[in-house]
Amino acid sequence: MEDYLINNKSKYDPILYNAFINLYKRCKYNPRILSKTFTNEHCSHYYGKYAVKDWLEYKHPDLYGEIEVPIFTGAVKTNIVKKLGFNPSNSDVSVLMGKNLIARCDLVMYDRETDEPVLWVEIVNTSACTVDKIEKLNSLGITGLYEISVDYIMKNKKINCPKDLEDNMKAIL
Repeated sequence: MEDYLINNKSKYDPILYNAFINLYKRCKYNPRILSKTFTNEHCSHYYGKYAVKDWLEYKHPDLYGEIEVPIFTGAVKTNIVKKLGFNPSNSDVSVLMGKNLIARCDLVMYDRETDEPVLWVEIVNTSACTVDKIEKLNSLGITGLYEISVDYIMKNKKINCPKDLEDNMKAIL
């Protein structure tokens, strides 16, 4: 991409190239390292997951977070990512593990001592969490599901940890 922008002679390419470089210099979590599963994900949504994870870990040192956690029947009570040693993709869950993937949660916060999930967080970019997903999570007995807006995250991205973080997390379950 960078070579294309440098070698192309259009009058707009230097502007695009500068915008491209500035975007990646400013973004704390570089979108280029996204796994191939999440390449179509919006940059602010991707950044938001890591920002909220950092904020919650800062505010609650007894918790730690995992991003994009798969949810299936056996994965609700334990940290499946820590148990397996990797974050399984959708095909890993269905083919290698023989489980039916129900959903993926943007961020799950776990207790450091017990490795049990305490908080489930969905980052809302364009639309809220679907009713179908909420019903599926509720049927598994998940409690502590929250939504937080990307707009709030992006407005507070320069703050180490916003004081009103919990006030802006909308409880769903």
